[in-house]
Amino acid sequence: MHLIRTALRNLKIVLLRSEVKDACPVNCPCDEPKNWRTETITLADLENMEIEGIGGEDHEFDFLKVIFRCAPMLKTVTVRLSDGVTPSVDWCTKVNNMFMAYPSVECNADLVSRAKAVC
Repeated sequence: MHLIRTALRNLKIVLLRSEVKDACPVNCPCDEPKNWRTETITLADLENMEIEGIGGEDHEFDFLKVIFRCAPMLKTVTVRLSDGVTPSVDWCTKVNNMFMAYPSVECNADLVSRAKAVC
């Protein structure tokens, strides 16, 4: 997250996934730093964010929460499911609850093109 410029107005993130999902070893470097969920980053000018390739994992929701918390000028957020992912009721509930917590932001979950089920 340290590589994101603070004057950024538009942010598009494309998550790429491997078809082979290996379990992380103990003390996996992908868990560093341990406190990233509570860090504050300055995104004072961020207005639009799009994340493509969401799979519904907890760390993805935690990342969205960090962005919502750190971007006071945020106007629109769009999340798109990863190819082949069908959203569960739990996923839909988490997304809807997060979006309702930020009523000033226009939030969209693009599920139609990626999966058969919709929230």
